[in-house]
Amino acid sequence: KMNQRGQIPGCIVEGPLAFDGAVDMKAAKLKGLTESGVGGQADVVIVPNIEAGNLYGKIVSLYCGYRVAHFVVGTKVPILIPSRADDGENKMLCMAMALACMVR
Repeated sequence: KMNQRGQIPGCIVEGPLAFDGAVDMKAAKLKGLTESGVGGQADVVIVPNIEAGNLYGKIVSLYCGYRVAHFVVGTKVPILIPSRADDGENKMLCMAMALACMVR
């Protein structure tokens, strides 16, 4: 709704989408999602709860080699939730993304 009100300029918000349709162009084409502007090329994935986020983050970092930043938004300040197993670079990525969310 924030995007519909123009509160999030310069981006395309779409969803909900299955993970493969959001980040994999081949899957997006097979599912007919390429016309949306997001299908197959999402830069950000928003999950419904902390459990789903933890599962998603572990899968894409351990099995896909993606760099992920875990944090909660929608509070007065972003809440960082890096994994205890994250390296220093990943923890810095969490902080950088959280700071970017705070810039208005």
